[in-house]
Amino acid sequence: MVAIRPRGESASSLVTRNVGQCGKHKPQPTHVESSSSESARGRADIPYTVPSWPTSPASSLIDMALLTPPQYLDSLRRSINELIQISTGNLDVDVSDCPGWKVADLMKHVGQVFAMVDAIVIPRSQQRVGPGAESQPADGQDVLEWFTDRSQSVVRSLENIDASESLWTWSDRQDAGFYFRRMANEVAVHVCDLQRAMSLPVAMDRSLACDGIDELYIDMMTGWAKRFGKTFPAGSLHLHCTDGDGEWLIVPSVDRVVVSHEHAKGDVAWRGSAVALILSAWGRTHTGIEILGDAEISDQWSNFAP
Repeated sequence: MVAIRPRGESASSLVTRNVGQCGKHKPQPTHVESSSSESARGRADIPYTVPSWPTSPASSLIDMALLTPPQYLDSLRRSINELIQISTGNLDVDVSDCPGWKVADLMKHVGQVFAMVDAIVIPRSQQRVGPGAESQPADGQDVLEWFTDRSQSVVRSLENIDASESLWTWSDRQDAGFYFRRMANEVAVHVCDLQRAMSLPVAMDRSLACDGIDELYIDMMTGWAKRFGKTFPAGSLHLHCTDGDGEWLIVPSVDRVVVSHEHAKGDVAWRGSAVALILSAWGRTHTGIEILGDAEISDQWSNFAP
């Protein structure tokens, strides 16, 4: 139930410089990236780049807060509508961020995730359970018709549960709020995958992108690494937004990562817009980020996401 990390060009194939200084950050309104600069974004066919205006002075981000359950649901509804709109008539288009997948495969994946969440949320399950036959389109059923049914069902399921209610999840956070957050971020990333596949401007709400970075590194990464016996990257990662507030220092130890919102030097730093950073964190390439510092450690973090 996580966004699919692409396989492809390493993060060090982007811009690499010596480690420099970063600034303080916090979420802001929706941002759409566009530029005619091909070198800045790495792909000539997608309007995507890092804004060049100055960033804020450095300081802590202790005030960065989660979005509310209604905000997550609003985001999820918008992203579902965008997936349907972009995929209509384009089911056979290749999705470069998910090698080997076409748009139809991505839509099936998201619909399956919705079915998995329903299987837990609807019965208020306290243990891991799997979905039934509804996790696949019926024989001869139109993919988008099936996806619409699954998306409507998962939205209803989340609308009818309190975010504080106890539920099984695959994270240390064992409540329904985990699924509000996970679904909003999961689908938003996949909207970007389709936007990039169709050479559309890449857009994501900044607040959600910043929240998604928190979710990945705080809620998910330590538990995921323990479950699958993964070894953390060999050095620390500093993320720095260039389109508004948002700064993270991710420090690995033997059995966990420690995340703080602060201005501090890491072994490698990624600089870019909030949406470019969340996509890079999930292993997408050609996002337009600037890499400062150790390229090998950068590659390790780029390849580490679930």
